[in-house]
Amino acid sequence: MTCITLTIADLRMCNACDLDRLQSDSPLKITRVADLTRHLGCAPDDDEPLPLRTWWDLPTTSVPNRWWSLRAAAPVKPIKLFAVRGACLAARRVLPLTREEDRVLCLTAIEAAEAWVANPCEETVAAARAAYSARAADAASSPADPASIAARDAVDYAMAAARATARAAAIDAVTYASATTFYVDCAIVAHATANNADVDAACNAEHEAQCADLDRLLAELEGEGAP
Repeated sequence: MTCITLTIADLRMCNACDLDRLQSDSPLKITRVADLTRHLGCAPDDDEPLPLRTWWDLPTTSVPNRWWSLRAAAPVKPIKLFAVRGACLAARRVLPLTREEDRVLCLTAIEAAEAWVANPCEETVAAARAAYSARAADAASSPADPASIAARDAVDYAMAAARATARAAAIDAVTYASATTFYVDCAIVAHATANNADVDAACNAEHEAQCADLDRLLAELEGEGAP
């Protein structure tokens, strides 16, 4: 069984927030290194390998922090595919928020990214590039409602993550995947606001779904579950 790890030094290199001191706008009451020290019972060395799962389980690690921490684990080759899979799952959930006339191209783009992850080869790379180009050409016809715009942007970033992965740019792939989830949140907020729904409840539900996706994908990657 594989254990995916990162270090505090890796997180610093990736500019993770609130490690040693809280930013002025931070919602946290304790730094993340202090939270980790509390959890472990001692202060970790900067270069000490820490299970990614341990970092994710800290109370101070939000869903966006989970995604950001994948940048620190990016040298592990499967992390690139992991990030794109997670981005595609999130993008699929906001697919119904796109305009009906955009939906076919958006779905094709997601499926092309998923096909590349399932079978990285020249054929799936070409299909992903073609789907990305088709979405880019269609981008001139901007939808009017913010939810549809954000949902379409989420799909575009999921595709960008797949293209970055195809070029073996691990950090870029994870960054684009993280951006996907940002636009997923934007789409959910816009949709809930337009429909007078509970924005916090809608966002919390999506974050719970993303946590479940990431936990399952990590278990698969570490050999604890079936793909």
